[in-house]
Amino acid sequence: MLTSILIKGRTPVLASRNLLAALSNCNHITWAVSRRLYNDGNRDQRNFGRNQRNNNSNRYRNSRFNSRPRTRSREDDDEVHFDKTTFSKLIHVPKEDNSKEVTLDSLLEEGVLDKEIHKAITRMEFPGLTPVQQKTIKPILSSEDHDVIARAKTGTGKTFAFLIPIFQHLINTKFDSQYMVKAVIVAPTRDLALQIEAEVKKIHDMNYGLKKYACVSLVGGTDFRAAMNKMNKLRPNIVIATPGRLIDVLEKYSNKFFRFVDYKVLDEADRLLEIGFRDDLETISGILNEKNSKSADNIKTLLFSATLDDKVQKLANNIMNKKECLFLDTVDKNEPEAHERIDQSVVISEKFANSIFAAVEHIKKQIKERDSNYKAIIFAPTVKFTSFLCSILKNEFKKDLPILEFHGKITQNKRTSLVKRFKKMNPVFWFVRMWEPVVWISQTSTKFCKLVFHLSWLIIFIELVEQPEVGKKDLLCYSFVKMNCHLLESWKMQKI
Repeated sequence: MLTSILIKGRTPVLASRNLLAALSNCNHITWAVSRRLYNDGNRDQRNFGRNQRNNNSNRYRNSRFNSRPRTRSREDDDEVHFDKTTFSKLIHVPKEDNSKEVTLDSLLEEGVLDKEIHKAITRMEFPGLTPVQQKTIKPILSSEDHDVIARAKTGTGKTFAFLIPIFQHLINTKFDSQYMVKAVIVAPTRDLALQIEAEVKKIHDMNYGLKKYACVSLVGGTDFRAAMNKMNKLRPNIVIATPGRLIDVLEKYSNKFFRFVDYKVLDEADRLLEIGFRDDLETISGILNEKNSKSADNIKTLLFSATLDDKVQKLANNIMNKKECLFLDTVDKNEPEAHERIDQSVVISEKFANSIFAAVEHIKKQIKERDSNYKAIIFAPTVKFTSFLCSILKNEFKKDLPILEFHGKITQNKRTSLVKRFKKMNPVFWFVRMWEPVVWISQTSTKFCKLVFHLSWLIIFIELVEQPEVGKKDLLCYSFVKMNCHLLESWKMQKI
């Protein structure tokens, strides 16, 4: 028997948290399949994504910060409190100080933003700056002698929140060390690093005058020699990298490219720590500080994170260089968790096989209803289960439905090719009915798997639904789960 429950949540992770409160009255469900059948078993989650090195010594780590900050939670207060910090001064920027709407025009008029950047961003035809960008861009630009910690949710426009200040700094220092790296952006995954690089290229395309500020991505899974040839040829001002590959480059070429770094950005710091990059991040910070031609505390650090737990705060204390640090909290406790354009539901099954059967039947139904205009992403918990589910769907749909398999065991070149293919199959215009239906099967992040309260199995669908009459795109999210419900005995059932 399948039970359907509507769960609201801005992201699958938030939806999963809300699911806890909706399942306490479930009948006891037994384990149908042993977890070990599809468990990778070859990677400890704490070391996932880390490069094992014998020469990654502690001598590069910043030792001037050694206290452990702690977070005090308050039910009636949505602010993060740094009870113990080693910053000389931690400045909380009140949210009401940023209540006035900030626009590109206002930043230009105040002399904070250069006209070349204004021209590039304006040509992108954004409806305006997002709330996160309004709350962060001006404080970052106006505080050259401060480090910045910003709490911001994923998908709120924070990429431009740090790219715009970086380009402004490059313009301000265009006659200083023109052919050296001035900004280093560290991302937790290859795909996110390449995505940030694509955003930089969009800025270049919107204003050719900004192309002189070149950008290079350094990620694992790519040819090291080719990357170094690109560094020598372009002499970039911006480097976007994953931690492992960045350390490889710094150990060999820090004196050649990285002696004039002014900005260091950590995007999704909580995700970086979740994957296990803490030691690498401290090593990167130490090398950049030691090799800096100006001073060890010259580099301005921007740390963006969706959460600010003890681990993130400790990392901030260990890698920040300035005596003062601005804390910008862009997360509003009154903001609804459920996105207005994402409709989410959960299907709970008694057995593991039922979840697979329900997922396949759901795909068949959607294809029949939407003809060929069907596009979906399926998230599975492990690499092996991703391949297993992919083989089932390929056998079921044969050549009628392209199935794209995507996970960490696939080479970087193939991953890039799959992303491009998936994008091309996107039905951008409703009046064109020529695109093939497509299903993308992907492995979920380790962070998500940990947060889903020890689910035995989880299959998530994200489907794109177009509304031609109003010109909107909505998302439908379905989760097919089998759960050990005795874990939820302390939770109360929510009637929806």
